Amino acid sequence: MYKILIVDDEVNICIGLKAFLEQWEDFAFAWIKTAVNGVEAWSKMREERPDVIITDVSMPQMDGIELLTQMRSQGIKTKVIVLSGYNDFEYVRSMALLGIENYLLKPVNEEELYSTLDSTFKKIENEKKERIKAQLDANLLKENIINRWIYGAISELELEERSEFLNIDLNLAYFLPCCIKILGKANVDVKQKVYEICMKNLAQMENCYSTRNYQGDIIAVFCFSEMEQGVALTARTVNEYMDRVEEELRVKLYVLLGKVVSSYWDVAESFQDAIAGGIYLNRIEMKETDTVIKEQDTNCSPFSISMAKYILEHYDQDLSLKTMAIHFKGNAAYIGQVFKRDMNKSFLNYLKDVRIEKAKELLAFSDLTTKDIAEKVGFRNDTYFCTVFKCEVGISPAEYRRISIKK
Repeated sequence: MYKILIVDDEVNICIGLKAFLEQWEDFAFAWIKTAVNGVEAWSKMREERPDVIITDVSMPQMDGIELLTQMRSQGIKTKVIVLSGYNDFEYVRSMALLGIENYLLKPVNEEELYSTLDSTFKKIENEKKERIKAQLDANLLKENIINRWIYGAISELELEERSEFLNIDLNLAYFLPCCIKILGKANVDVKQKVYEICMKNLAQMENCYSTRNYQGDIIAVFCFSEMEQGVALTARTVNEYMDRVEEELRVKLYVLLGKVVSSYWDVAESFQDAIAGGIYLNRIEMKETDTVIKEQDTNCSPFSISMAKYILEHYDQDLSLKTMAIHFKGNAAYIGQVFKRDMNKSFLNYLKDVRIEKAKELLAFSDLTTKDIAEKVGFRNDTYFCTVFKCEVGISPAEYRRISIKK
């Protein structure tokens, strides 16, 4: 839907051109408005921002060349089509230097006007596509830099150079990295929706740089100049995001939270400590650098949340419903039923998913052998680990590591 402003001190020409354009079915107009001189046109243009101006050259108060000069000096790139008489050639030439689409002699030829508008609208659409592509390219570059920064895969010099170009402020006093993961498994569509909600929520916070890693988890660095205010705002923002995801998608999230560091170069180490620690936070309440777990009022029972937390902290141990029943002082069959009801999957499947996710992280970010990784995530037999991993992920641990290195 295009917006057109017609500017001419001859009212009949304005009325005639407006009526003429309105009869065309080939073009969709949001509106077509008129002005009788450059002063009126300038006022309407600043308020309405038309896509195209069709303007006369000679007008009282402010002529066409003054109007165009004013526009270009303000950085306004609205397309301009000039109407002129034979004796206006010098004016037209001056306007051409400022950038016009075409100049049309009065009386206006209908076919020529149609052709000019058609080519102008196509140019507008092409420019929009180019702007969108450029923005997408910039977003991809920024996401790449954030990813490499958080995982420590970028040099300090490159990070500083890129950050200036991408408006990433590295001069703040404190940095807090985190990874927000889906509790359990989720398909690609759910992960995409979780990411979209994340971008909307976290984008509202100044100096928060977020993206997702190749696994689809949300990774972010919160940067701030005041410790107490910054940490409190971070907690509130993350909690609101997690609440919104659960409300809209019925998906539960958990946070792997790093420590606050005072140098942007320590972000990667803090982040790796968070991943290695596997600290479960289903809701974060923070005071300065301390973090505590606070139970969330959800349909999921606190008992199941506690079991999920215990699995995330002790997945490398010999866990079973029997050992869980001993730890939580309950009946194995009963706690298994409660957990499956709340988490929509059995205890054993949930434990398997956590172990596989941890194994994927170790395959991607460590030099440990497959046998060592199997032991670290709770598999006592590396052959069985490889079989389970391939069944769940679709490829072997070795293939997964090769793909991760390429990325």
